[in-house]
Amino acid sequence: MKIKDVAVTRLSWGRRPERLDSGAAKTGTGPGWERSAAFVQIFTDEDITGISLAENRKETDGIIEGPLKNQIVGEDPFDVEKLWYKMFVHWRKPVAAGEHLLYSCISAIDNAIWDIIGKATNQPLYKLLGCFNNKITCYAAGGHYKKGKTPQDLANEMKTYVGMGFRAVKMKIGRTSIEKDTERIKAVREAIGDDITLMIDANNAYSSANIAIKMAKAAAKYHPYWFEEPLYPDDRDGWLEVKRFCNAEGIAVAGGENEFTRWGCREFIQRRCVDIFQADAGTAGGITEWKKMAALCSANHIAVSPHGDPWTHAHLVAHAPTGEYNEVHMFRQYMYDLIPAIPVKDGYQDVQSYMTKPGLGIEINKEEWDVHVEGQKIPDYIPRETEVD
Repeated sequence: MKIKDVAVTRLSWGRRPERLDSGAAKTGTGPGWERSAAFVQIFTDEDITGISLAENRKETDGIIEGPLKNQIVGEDPFDVEKLWYKMFVHWRKPVAAGEHLLYSCISAIDNAIWDIIGKATNQPLYKLLGCFNNKITCYAAGGHYKKGKTPQDLANEMKTYVGMGFRAVKMKIGRTSIEKDTERIKAVREAIGDDITLMIDANNAYSSANIAIKMAKAAAKYHPYWFEEPLYPDDRDGWLEVKRFCNAEGIAVAGGENEFTRWGCREFIQRRCVDIFQADAGTAGGITEWKKMAALCSANHIAVSPHGDPWTHAHLVAHAPTGEYNEVHMFRQYMYDLIPAIPVKDGYQDVQSYMTKPGLGIEINKEEWDVHVEGQKIPDYIPRETEVD
């Protein structure tokens, strides 16, 4: 089998009218997202096509369909380690420095290659890699900021996710004062009760360990399971300070979605800056590299709960011995008519029962694909019945 072509396709669902003034849902520090997605397809001479989600930026087309494509066309997709190194060496200097865009492009191609390997061997990815857990825990990631959104609105949102079958939920912090964020955390805890796991995510919002510790101290009385990304990724000493305080309060520290490659995350893991590592196979180097990062975590007794696309990462959490949670971004609900969601029951996703298709198991609804391909007239966005702000 040989790779014969690579293509990027972007899809758009437009923006919800009620968000045109206030912007899309906001993270702890960022402006939010448009409702859109990008996919990489890799075509082979045996009519097996690999597909994966990709970073949805205009710049990715030229990188993926240009120099990276040139590195893999004509090659055997089963030589995935060699192909990864060919792409990596081609971009060695910018990638080794942690350039997000270039690594995202390598990741998308690598993941699509693994999809080909799974389809060619008729095995779902988690079986191909070796399964550790047939059922995995998952959590609903939401709780974004929005203009006019009250703590009670946030609490109702989190309660809705519990009603959808989740037993763990995550909310954003860090975009407002510690006092106001504490009110938000309190409202959520009171709404979901003590039996539901609550995570808080700052998206690197705090400029110093001292401020992050003040936030952790205020949040501690509401028993968050983890405090995610409290500081800038490069402040290793600060992470250790925050972790020492949080662990004393019974709170884990999670992070790592902004770490790229086994070399980039090595110090972060070996110094035990986190209790839970969150490398994203969509940005950190793909499945090939993610496995190595997960092995490094296992060697240092650190759990892995990847950030990002829930379809790909369900396989990886099922595979990894230290796999803990699969993240389900609730803002992606607009995609569920294109790719069905993995069912959630009592806080679990049953990969053995549901993820039976070979490869990544990403089954595209062709009618939805054709409607939303970028460049066409995009229909007005219609929220799903389960979707909440």
